[in-house]
Amino acid sequence: MAPAHPLIITDLLSLPDQTYIWSVLESWGELSTLTPVQGWLKVTHLKSYIQVKTEVKTIITLTCDRCLQNYNHRLFCDAEELLWLATATEPDAPQDGLAGDLVEAVDAQGTLDLADWLYQQLCLALPHPQRCEATCPGIQLKPEPITPPTESWDDRWAALAQLRQALEPNNVEKN
Repeated sequence: MAPAHPLIITDLLSLPDQTYIWSVLESWGELSTLTPVQGWLKVTHLKSYIQVKTEVKTIITLTCDRCLQNYNHRLFCDAEELLWLATATEPDAPQDGLAGDLVEAVDAQGTLDLADWLYQQLCLALPHPQRCEATCPGIQLKPEPITPPTESWDDRWAALAQLRQALEPNNVEKN
């Protein structure tokens, strides 16, 4: 079950091992999945940063970029991110020499929306390009047969029809 509200970062300090574990069984309206997203998400407070890890899976319907047909895809997300805890005194400086590893920062006294973080990770895990199969040939066009003119046909096109008939391979050989 999803947290009813964003996780308060300072609440992590009172949990065993300063870790919060969310057993994920969710559906998002923005991400139309055939099955609920299932798995786990773990947040650990590590003094100057927090570690967020997840392993989730679902089945999603995608549209092939080549043939434009819908197909089902098993989506697995195995993600980990370190978030630096910014303080009011040092809002821009990562601590513990982790500047190269940390990309994002959150307020040490603030909150973390786990559902939003997980949604972003799932979006990043989507395949690009989206192909129904590796050998998808793309859209197959079938030439439409040319229909002969009917009586309701515009007479102004009669000259073009005569020219086309004269240029057809069978008629060229006869002349």
